[in-house]
Amino acid sequence: VMASVSNSLSFKHGLSLWCPQSPSLHRIRHSSAKNFQRRGFVVAYSSFANENREFVIVGGGNAAGYAARTFVEHGMADGRLCIVSKEAYAPYERPALTKGYLFPLDKKPARLPGFHTCVGSGGERQTPEWYKEKGIEMIYQDPVTSIDIEKQTLITNSGKLLKYGSLIVATGCTASRFPDKIGGYLPGVHYIRDVADADALISSLEKAKKVVVVGGGYIG
Repeated sequence: VMASVSNSLSFKHGLSLWCPQSPSLHRIRHSSAKNFQRRGFVVAYSSFANENREFVIVGGGNAAGYAARTFVEHGMADGRLCIVSKEAYAPYERPALTKGYLFPLDKKPARLPGFHTCVGSGGERQTPEWYKEKGIEMIYQDPVTSIDIEKQTLITNSGKLLKYGSLIVATGCTASRFPDKIGGYLPGVHYIRDVADADALISSLEKAKKVVVVGGGYIG
């Protein structure tokens, strides 16, 4: 999974990291690799009854969704893969938040974009039902707060403890923000990263007379 990602870093103790600049993880502890033996789990078919997980992905964005599809393609997902996310939704393509999500053609209230991860590449739409069908455990709205690399464990915000065989950190990056001294946090200034950000922008657009977009990339 990691071989095709240019900005990935490989660590010992079964840990791989995507986007190492992400501030999403408060604490990652590690120690010397002396006397280390890689943990291997034999997990019952489609069963996540105990704290052991063979593969864990931390993060619920595009990277997590594409990684999940790769695990499925290699027959390594069913009953073996767990995704831990702070999001309330299955992985989705974030650029959609500044497109049809802002101005739905049917004029109905904004909702999660119809295309989840992989639709943009012509792949199978990865809805919440897709993850269930593939035997992938999804833990929503429970971000990881600490990882102990030596013990190969992680703890979520709710206090849930998971032991992993291999871990991929795919927490992504956050939007660049202007300093407070130049108005970066004033009402009406929005930064788009997730559904909550887009919902706040939609509410603001209902009252705005003029709009300025800073950033000319695909999202802008």
